[in-house]
Amino acid sequence: TGTDQVDVTVNPIPVASFGGNTSVCFGNTVNLSDASTVTTGTVTTWAWDLGNGSFSASQNPSVAYAAAGTYTIRLIVASDAGCLDTIQQTQSIWAVPVAQFSTTAACDQNPITVTGSASISDTSALNYSWTLSDGFTSGAAVFNHQFAAAGQYNAHLLVTSSNGCVDSLDRVIDIYPLPVAAVSTTAICTNDPAIINDNSTVSSGSITNWNWSFGDGGVMTGSSPVHTYTVSGDYRVDLITTTDHGCVDSTYSFIRVIPRPIVDFSAQNVCFGFPVLFTNLSVPVSGTIAQYQWSFGDGG
Repeated sequence: TGTDQVDVTVNPIPVASFGGNTSVCFGNTVNLSDASTVTTGTVTTWAWDLGNGSFSASQNPSVAYAAAGTYTIRLIVASDAGCLDTIQQTQSIWAVPVAQFSTTAACDQNPITVTGSASISDTSALNYSWTLSDGFTSGAAVFNHQFAAAGQYNAHLLVTSSNGCVDSLDRVIDIYPLPVAAVSTTAICTNDPAIINDNSTVSSGSITNWNWSFGDGGVMTGSSPVHTYTVSGDYRVDLITTTDHGCVDSTYSFIRVIPRPIVDFSAQNVCFGFPVLFTNLSVPVSGTIAQYQWSFGDGG
């Protein structure tokens, strides 16, 4: 008989393991952290399949994915004895919302409608958070709000997906001033051009439209009204002004149209050298006749 003896070394298999950002919003880098172990010896080799067609031999690679989605990451590790282990797990890259909103044109003393229209490439629910520079806040996608005065206000929108990904948008909201419509009139006689003065103003921008109604059925547009009344009386003059931003104000004034007196006289036919008697037959339609002026045809 004979005997022999040899030592056989059975090397341990390493345990592949890694961690990282398990859920990442698109646009952020995924930092993978190797956590592989082996009971004897050391882990010396790492082979990563990052799930997007790229590979790495680094112990702790970083990767920025080109699109949102779910990726399967696989790691193969080898010990210094050449023993292998593998592990794979999924990596979620969440879609990021795109914040958008629109507002209606707004004039002072009128509410605006703000409409959130954020979008996202997956089916994640979106939450809205609004902050306006006058202190107003809202969590609704669409809301109405009236500012206290004309001016420029900042609107800040923060959109958060159900996965915690965010986007924000700042936009200036213009609240345009109302014009101050004003009109003055002066009493006139029938068949004289009416004296109607537009005194309207606006603190910013310009008045671009004037709509006049003269109370006798006559209407016109423009800043310099021209109108003649043929019948005496008191008339209401209405004015509607509109600015270049569509803001409107209106006002009115009254104008008195005074009837002309009825002028008449009689004269005697006389022989030359004798005085002629002229008899005034004029009568006022209203009020009294306050002044007379005669012209006798011979320069007198």
